[in-house]
Amino acid sequence: MKKIVFSLLMLVPFGLVSCFSGASESSTEEIETQKMQQQVDSLYKKMSQAERVAQLYGIRSSEVVENGKLSLQKCREKIPNGIGHVCQYACALDLGPNELRDFVRDSQNYLINETPLGVPAIFYEEAIIGLAAKGTTVYPQQLGVACSWNPELATVNTEQTAEVMRSVGATLALSPMVDLIRTAYWPRIEESYGEDGYLSPAMGVAFIEGLQKNGLKDGVAACTKHFWGYGGGSSLTWKEIFEEVLMLHEAMIRLADCKVLMTSYGRFRSEHIIRKSKCSRVSK
Repeated sequence: MKKIVFSLLMLVPFGLVSCFSGASESSTEEIETQKMQQQVDSLYKKMSQAERVAQLYGIRSSEVVENGKLSLQKCREKIPNGIGHVCQYACALDLGPNELRDFVRDSQNYLINETPLGVPAIFYEEAIIGLAAKGTTVYPQQLGVACSWNPELATVNTEQTAEVMRSVGATLALSPMVDLIRTAYWPRIEESYGEDGYLSPAMGVAFIEGLQKNGLKDGVAACTKHFWGYGGGSSLTWKEIFEEVLMLHEAMIRLADCKVLMTSYGRFRSEHIIRKSKCSRVSK
């Protein structure tokens, strides 16, 4: 559990630090990283078990909203020990950009000032076609962007998306989806870059570079999904799986420094990726 909570704490208060990045070449950056790790260790030791567990959980924004605004009473009832993340908060609320911004501000103020250790939360949203929120610009689906064969276009789209997301308090996007889709009737095919094992990572890297611009100073953390074999990829040969399906995610991490990886929640070789028996052994 400590490793999981540690990674979440690194994400929350310190600008979504990558859990995939290697050691920095800069001694100054190494020193800063060590300082942050010490801060996280110190904070973790102060936490009760309930507070640590709370960092593993997320909450829907609608659960703490009343009449279009954050309810402090509901927050005190539902998340007295804080929370790790607020799930897809923008698309769940019928609010304009200024109201969304105020919701995030008020939520973070509650978490920082009224929970035991004042740990803020990650606010995340879907961003495959731009920020999924009321009144925002809708860009072409990833499959449509792939048809342009123009990675620069993907970068321009996500640079603009990052600006919009940051303006309403989001720091993580559940995008891009880089599943290799070779089944035309699969229901989420439009979210992918299609069937090509070269075009998909090329577009995905461009997507992330636009979203995470300036090392997250002005950008938003990206999430490569779904690891691995989602969308029919698990039925391919092992050679194709290793050289194409897994290569997509490797490219997102190695070439674009993608900050987050989402695991698949389907089946692999007709079996659930995470078996109940294995989970029970881990929990013990």
